[in-house]
Amino acid sequence: MKFLQITLLLLSLTLLCCRAPWIATYNTHSTNKIHIADTAIYNPADSLLEPYRLSLTRIMADTITYASGLFKKKVPAGSLGNLVTDAIWHYYQNHSIAIDAVITNYGGLRLQEWPAGAITLAKVYELLPFDNEVVLITISKDLLRTWIKHISNAKGWPIAGMNIQINPSDNTADSIKIEWLKGNVENVSQDSVRIATIDYVANGGDRCDFLKGVPQLPSKQLVRDIVLEYLRTQKKIVPDSSIRFIIHHE
Repeated sequence: MKFLQITLLLLSLTLLCCRAPWIATYNTHSTNKIHIADTAIYNPADSLLEPYRLSLTRIMADTITYASGLFKKKVPAGSLGNLVTDAIWHYYQNHSIAIDAVITNYGGLRLQEWPAGAITLAKVYELLPFDNEVVLITISKDLLRTWIKHISNAKGWPIAGMNIQINPSDNTADSIKIEWLKGNVENVSQDSVRIATIDYVANGGDRCDFLKGVPQLPSKQLVRDIVLEYLRTQKKIVPDSSIRFIIHHE
């Protein structure tokens, strides 16, 4: 967030300081029209801002890790979405906080792909530019089923901790099958589940009005910072394109 604030400040100052002033000049010709002259004037603020621009450029070019292959944003699941949800999953595991699954929205990812090679800080900001906080919500299985059907209508969202198979045309209880992963098989008999998501979705964003009013346990961590923390622990990341949300059409 700090880097984003610095970036916005520099852009604002640049626009204010570097804009050429508009000067009205009087034309003595018989038409007696007023003309506007665009006069470029040197502004000393440019030299003051330059060191900060260079410093920010160096910071954003910092290499966090390396990608061994192409990461892509896709529905119903892609390697970029899987990376983000896996990073959130690892965050809760590392902090010994029990969760059952991670769900984030597809629209929160703002890049279509990461090519193989160096992953810089700038690339992470481009992928996750919004200051969305990760929160933990406890919901009933019936509400989870409503959420899954909504995700199915959107052709899939990034998830971790479970595999889902759904037949949208089937309104029976068997239309949704959930395979809990990472040792969470005990959830099969539980009435409620703990899902990590982002505050935007938990507050009803992306047409998730059904989640409004559900109590939230804030992590006080932005999803971008959680992903950065995860990437810094990885010498190299390998694209995982496994399909975790399967939509059956009969």
